[in-house]
Parts: sequence; structure tokens; C-alpha cells
Amino acid sequence: MWKSGETSPVHQQSGFLPVASRLDFSEDGLSLELTTANNEIYEIDSQDGKLQNIHPNPNILEEMKEEVPVSIAVSADKSLLAVVYFSLDDYAIRLFDLTSGKFIRKIPSKHRLNLVEFSPDGLSLFTQAPKHPVQVLDIETGEVLNEIPIDDALGEYLFEMRLSRDKSTLALFGELGVVEIYSTETLEVLQALEVDPNTWSVALSDDGSLLAYYSVDGIIGCWDIANNILLPPLEFGPPTSAVEMPGLAFSPDNRSLALSTWDGVIRIYNVAP
Repeated sequence: MWKSGETSPVHQQSGFLPVASRLDFSEDGLSLELTTANNEIYEIDSQDGKLQNIHPNPNILEEMKEEVPVSIAVSADKSLLAVVYFSLDDYAIRLFDLTSGKFIRKIPSKHRLNLVEFSPDGLSLFTQAPKHPVQVLDIETGEVLNEIPIDDALGEYLFEMRLSRDKSTLALFGELGVVEIYSTETLEVLQALEVDPNTWSVALSDDGSLLAYYSVDGIIGCWDIANNILLPPLEFGPPTSAVEMPGLAFSPDNRSLALSTWDGVIRIYNVAP
């Protein structure tokens, strides 16, 4: 871990297993959340590196036996947990009490989902499937409250959906290399940007004001969404065969961007205006 503007880390934790495929700061910035290939989340104190918690709890793993969780979302008030599992015949979202870990109910889905996220008020869920509209589901009834169709600009396949941490902004990235930004309140398009179709990963800042994307040629682009301005690109360098599925994450103050790659290095970039 580094302080912004300093080249030497203020803390370093070695010998930690399992290997994380995604790295995020917690909302208060006091801990780090390392997500494994099995979508387990290890919460680590950002000051001393000590393990604080492991998610999901055993009840979540027990609910679907051998099936692996592929997406886990926590409500803003931290009372509920929504989980999507990989299954060939059961696409339902499972809802859990986050405090006790107990299973509450299933929320039906007609599609196999890649991602689920809570709405700002915690009363509905945003869901993403590759070839189906983004849907807003009522967490009580499972009713489809609204949809965002995959329009012609995005193509027929939706690669990624991202929500800002404050849940105000939604980003959709399609197969044609276009990123569309939506307001979660109105579901209206705010901005659209054409990026490299071979982009590997995208990330939204906590307040939804910035979007970062990492392309196959090793370029990290950063987009000021509100002003529709591209900031100067950051060059990571030509990727190697070992650099796959990179992770991008903004710091809570939106001034720094972290890039994690399979070459075993986390790079911190200053993206403050």
C-alpha cells in the first residue's frame, strides 16, 4: 500500500494465499478487499495487513452446495447480501441477511447472470447478462421494474456492467467498444464514449465522475464523464501472455487508480485533475 505521490510502500504483506484476482478499497478506505478466482472476499486491515473477515460466510456456500458464487453484492445499509451462483439450470438470485448470514429467499431470474448490484435505495437489484437487457428487479417480488436494452451502439453482447460505489452512475461496455454512462435514477444515457474494442477492464470512480479502461495494447485511458474529456493516457507498456484479466480500482478520494496484473505487480497512478 502506498500514499499518493510516494514511490515506497507504507505497508507490505507477503506470503498471503489465496491469490487475489481483484483488489478494492472498502467504502471507508480503512481496509482492502481481495477477491479470489472463486469470488471469496478477504477483508484485510489497510494499516497492519491483518485478516478481518472472509466473505461469503459458510451459509452462502452451503446454499448451493457445489456451485460457485459468481457475483456478490451488499446493500448500502449493509443489511442484505445478494448472491448469483454459476448453475446450468438455476439462475435465481439468493438473498441473505448480512448480519446473521441466514438465507432469506430466492429472487427468480430468467437468464444466467454475470453480475448483480443493489440500487441506491436497496429496494431493487440491477442485473447483467451477456445477451439480455440490464434489468431492475424488485427484491421483494422479483418483478422487473425497468430495463436497459443493449442498443445498436453497444452491439449484441454486453461485456461489462459497473456501478459507482455511491450507486448514482451505471456504465455499460459492449462488444463494439462503446461505453455508455447512465443515471441509475432515470436510466437515461448521460454520455457515450468509443474506446478500443479490445479493452480488457473498466472501472468507475466512487462518485461516478471518472471512468478508467485498460486496453490490450497496454494503454490506460481515463475519461472525465461530466465534462466529456479524455485525460492524458497512462502507458503500462506492451502486455505479456501472463498479464490477463487485469483489475482496475479507484481510491475512495478518486485521486488514484490501482492496476493489478498477473505479473505480480500493483501499480498506482495519479489521476487527479
